[in-house]
Amino acid sequence: AMLDFLNTHPDVYTSLDRKTETLHLGMQELLDKKGIPYQINRFGSMLSLHFTDQEVVNFDSSAKGNNTHFKNYFKYLIKRYKFLLLYLKI
Repeated sequence: AMLDFLNTHPDVYTSLDRKTETLHLGMQELLDKKGIPYQINRFGSMLSLHFTDQEVVNFDSSAKGNNTHFKNYFKYLIKRYKFLLLYLKI
């Protein structure tokens, strides 16, 4: 039923893409103001944040980022948005 709905309502994807773009731009603005090196990879509604000034193209380049920043960011999200706990089954 859900796939049928998505197939007949492609505007859902457009709306989700716009919301992700808004999130992306907001993250960029905040990180630029803070002077924190970062890379944001986004394709449509998929987004990943990496704390590095180097391009992230695979696991190895991702692992070279500032993992302390990422841990703090992730812990904040869990604390602030407890629904992630349920989603991630933590």
